[in-house]
Amino acid sequence: MKRNNISERKRRRTSQEIEEAVFLATEKLVKEKGFNNVAFTEIMKLAEVEPQVMYRRFSNIEDLYDKFIRRYDYWLLDLAEYRLDENDPIASMKNVLIGLATSLYENQVMQKILVWEVSDNNKLTSRNALNREIHTLPVLDFFRKNMPPGVNFNIFTSLLIGGIYHLILRRDRSSFCGIDFNTDKGKSILVDGVTQVIDAVYAQKSNSDETVAIAQRLLKQGVDEEIVVQSTKLSKQVINGLKQAM
Repeated sequence: MKRNNISERKRRRTSQEIEEAVFLATEKLVKEKGFNNVAFTEIMKLAEVEPQVMYRRFSNIEDLYDKFIRRYDYWLLDLAEYRLDENDPIASMKNVLIGLATSLYENQVMQKILVWEVSDNNKLTSRNALNREIHTLPVLDFFRKNMPPGVNFNIFTSLLIGGIYHLILRRDRSSFCGIDFNTDKGKSILVDGVTQVIDAVYAQKSNSDETVAIAQRLLKQGVDEEIVVQSTKLSKQVINGLKQAM
């Protein structure tokens, strides 16, 4: 029995096992302290990795963080493989943004990543934020081409995503507009709110399509062009286009 214990203690971990131990130690310490307050030596000690072994894999804590973040940034992992439905862009947008909110609620490391990016302007936080922006461009382009006319897509999505970030990241501080987002009820309200905002924006397209249909019916009935403009609030250019298409 004694010989087996000695053999077990001396068993060398594989490179993969060492790396996994380092990442697990990093995750634990980051959750507890945040990125700015973790020392390289703390990670070594918790992972039970000798300095010479650690430095063969990671040149410093910035190098470790760079590799660590790539494993935990849900935008890079999830959205890169997200399947979007060309026939239902509204449902797709809801799925993406609700998925963002629910993932962020559950992903403590991602919360720490975002707080770190906001609070510390360094090479790694800037690069990570830019990488996330670049990786989401194909998804955003899909929604941009399906956005109702007259809606500034960039500001619309910025406000939605930024609002989700803010409400979740500061939920421990206090309620916001009377809502405690640190409760299951608050989380449900946030998810429902995202759905309501998206529905309200896309409803503009439905209303616009209905207005155009009304204008077409009036023109076919021989109603004067000026009356159609006054009744539908459509521009003369739009009315002229409809007449030419008849």
